[in-house]
Amino acid sequence: MVSFAVWTVCFHVGLVFKPEVLVLLTLWLIVTGMAFVLYGFFQWRRLGGWPEGQEGPDRGVLWTAGVIAALAAGWLAGLHRDFGYSWVLACVVAGIAALLSLAGIAARALGPEGPRAPAWGTVPVLAAAAAAAVLSLSTVNTDGDDVFYVSRSIRTAETGFIPVKDAIFTQGAVGQISGEPPVPSFEVLVGGLARAFGVSAQEFLWFRVLPFVVFCSVWALWRLVREWAPRRAFLCFAVAAVYLLWTGAHGAAFGPFHLLRMWQGKAIFLSLLVPLIYTYLTRWASARSKFDLGMAGVAGVAATGLTTTSTFIVPLIVGGAVLALVLARKFFEAAWACLAAVYPVGAGLAVALIPTSNHEVTGAFYDAPHTYARVLLTGTMGVIAGVALWGGPWLARRGGPALMAAGASAVLTVMLIPGVLEFLGDTTGAAQIMWRMPWVAPIPALVGLIAAVPLPSRWLAPLPAAALIATIIPTGLPIWSLQTGTEVAGTPAWKVKRWDMLTVQQIARTLPDRAVVLAPQKYMRWFPLLTTRLNAVNPQSRHLILLPVDQRFRDDRELLTALTRYGTATMPAADVQAALGRVGVTYACVDQRNSRGQKLLQQSGYTRSARVYELVCFTPGTPTG
Repeated sequence: MVSFAVWTVCFHVGLVFKPEVLVLLTLWLIVTGMAFVLYGFFQWRRLGGWPEGQEGPDRGVLWTAGVIAALAAGWLAGLHRDFGYSWVLACVVAGIAALLSLAGIAARALGPEGPRAPAWGTVPVLAAAAAAAVLSLSTVNTDGDDVFYVSRSIRTAETGFIPVKDAIFTQGAVGQISGEPPVPSFEVLVGGLARAFGVSAQEFLWFRVLPFVVFCSVWALWRLVREWAPRRAFLCFAVAAVYLLWTGAHGAAFGPFHLLRMWQGKAIFLSLLVPLIYTYLTRWASARSKFDLGMAGVAGVAATGLTTTSTFIVPLIVGGAVLALVLARKFFEAAWACLAAVYPVGAGLAVALIPTSNHEVTGAFYDAPHTYARVLLTGTMGVIAGVALWGGPWLARRGGPALMAAGASAVLTVMLIPGVLEFLGDTTGAAQIMWRMPWVAPIPALVGLIAAVPLPSRWLAPLPAAALIATIIPTGLPIWSLQTGTEVAGTPAWKVKRWDMLTVQQIARTLPDRAVVLAPQKYMRWFPLLTTRLNAVNPQSRHLILLPVDQRFRDDRELLTALTRYGTATMPAADVQAALGRVGVTYACVDQRNSRGQKLLQQSGYTRSARVYELVCFTPGTPTG
């Protein structure tokens, strides 16, 4: 994490001076070496031990009321769609639960801090992390955002420079798609390292980086669970892991981001950096560890280099922590905790103040009830997530862990109040990603804490975890299910549809650099994931909308995309010919059954050239092959 934070700073400096990526990599390695020495020194100097205290549940009025409110809030939020419960009622009860937890946890935090749970589960956690890393190599779940993210790595590897212009639709003739300012550094690092090692960016990303970050994310979850669990840490981790694996009912839930998309910076941020930030803030709140405070600040830098989403999620995480610390009268800790948000806030302000940046974004907006249903799911799974969100602070270890959990619960509760997401979306211009607000709370870890419910006998200790797992498995959907669109290959595989990519590779094999290819969109979407030395007419319509170009540019490409589909009988031949000329199509392929599309191409001066599997391909002025 420290190394990646150093790279992020180097990358942002590189955006100003625009050197070759190899120069930035050299600078990065030098500074990383220095940081490694300092890291080892401070770790060696770091004092061990944690404040010990008598841990036990607070069975007072606040505790009882807080637990009842958490159960009610989880029930209402999770089942509001199934039974028609009012979302306003759910928010009112959730607000009561959050306020009770803040009041109660702040009071508990003034007493002695509870001891951490024993770490006997470290070895099986390492085994689980290794198994997840291996599984990530063979799981294939395609995602439309890869067109942008992976192509940046490929472009960096192919050119050796930071891509600051569009490489998806053109050879840098226009700016990048809007809403994607040059803040994330992750994709350029992957491309630069791939170029340095002489391998393709795709293989380096999917076969080297992916298993590494998956392993680290599992370990990060374990670290947070160990910090927060008052007892049965391994059982809490097991429940959290099962919850992640069985949240495949929607692609916006936590599980799909954890394993199925971990080659994307935003997924790494959610699954790896969010748990680490909470871990470091917890240690700072508990023991005033300057080392962990510094690591929280470094984590903020690393988060910024992964995704622009961090510029509003990290400040909210820190805001929740500060709120809880202030209520506990830990003013010194609250003030310094803001360090973790300095870099994300600075990056967000810098982007907002750049007059040449195109911040306009489009997409569907989801209000609070739909956001809850998408991310925390509905039915039984929604109830479990809600109970964990509003009841987790009462189950967390006394002191810093309880404060951080209460702060996270309070902030997310505010975000779910009707109208808040709408207001933030209108204010920031990022309405279409407001559904990511639940990322401010480490929901998997909070779900795991339910396994720490205090019981009168140690023989009954496994019962909460067993009951929860027995509930999650039949009601959830595993992320590797075919219903999620996931395929499990027998060997390590590229994260693309194999047969479609074979067609794309066959087409690209015979084309020169800077060629412009027209094909059915199910094939065009893979060209940016193969190479950026040539371009497809329209790899992604939603990215085309966000491109800073005039309307004719978009209309031409949409028209030609429609040409490759059936039902083109009413399409004027003159419009097709004009669009082909303006776009500069040098190779056009349509399905062999699309006779109307073939005829329109021939009327536009294109001659049949080759047959590529189920496609018939044409070139302008080339004799029939």
